[in-house]
Amino acid sequence: MIAIAYNLFWASLPGLCVFSILLCFIVAGIKRSPLVPLLVMSIFISLFIWKNASLHFGFGSETASYRLVTLNVGQFQNDTVVAKSIADELRQLDADVVLLQEFGLYHKWPDVQSVAQNYADDLAMPYHRFEPQKDNIFGVAVFSKYPIENWEKIFEQSGPTNEAVLFSVAINNQPLWLVNLHLQSFNFRLPKSDHSYLTPSHVMSKQGLQAEMILNKVSIHNPMLIAGDFNATPGMTAYELFAEQHKDLLRETGNGWRSSLDWLPIRVDHIFSGHGMSAQEVSVVPTASDHHAILCELSF
Repeated sequence: MIAIAYNLFWASLPGLCVFSILLCFIVAGIKRSPLVPLLVMSIFISLFIWKNASLHFGFGSETASYRLVTLNVGQFQNDTVVAKSIADELRQLDADVVLLQEFGLYHKWPDVQSVAQNYADDLAMPYHRFEPQKDNIFGVAVFSKYPIENWEKIFEQSGPTNEAVLFSVAINNQPLWLVNLHLQSFNFRLPKSDHSYLTPSHVMSKQGLQAEMILNKVSIHNPMLIAGDFNATPGMTAYELFAEQHKDLLRETGNGWRSSLDWLPIRVDHIFSGHGMSAQEVSVVPTASDHHAILCELSF
């Protein structure tokens, strides 16, 4: 119960900041002392800044830079128009590597290979990898201008789209290691009677186990990027497990306050880097998906 309350507090912190600001205006409007609301507001905002801001704004580098994008495409809403719109948006970002979560089109079942190949053509990417688990057409997908090597599944679920893959891309004969992940999802829209329903505590427990599996696997690789949909905000347990060992690049470049969803002011999509990586710029880009893309320009 304490763990649930702790994680829900951090997830709702942006909303608490907004609520405390409105409360100050309401109290001031009825000519009451706003001291207590101001104190509450300052606490919430200070906690938000502590978890989302950094004094390290930018990293300058004279070495060659590469562009990476991560985005949860939300199964394209099973709409080819949405899939085409997102492909156009991604192509304009001119990334070297594109990591997608919840990739796939249901009406193409079970022809998963043509979906990936056609999308690689739309993105003008010569290399791609998409291997959803058996009897599933959704999962994480990678599209790249460079050869994709050393592909390994770290974990996958039997039904949902949650999974993580470890792989490398060969850039100038040097491997850049990456993890494309989609941690356990909260299923608030499912009725509790559904066989796949998980309580929030069970979801957060699974997220923690998945995070530990990933961190154990990547510890021997460098340089390393871990990116995707974490389904966890700064302060939540799964996020903090990664933050203890890696740098949150949005936070490090001064954009940690940005939301990664278009319908809720929270950040659940992240890019973490290990040693040997530096980021010149990291930005949040709105898309036709219900998630925003995270675009990172980096060097190693």
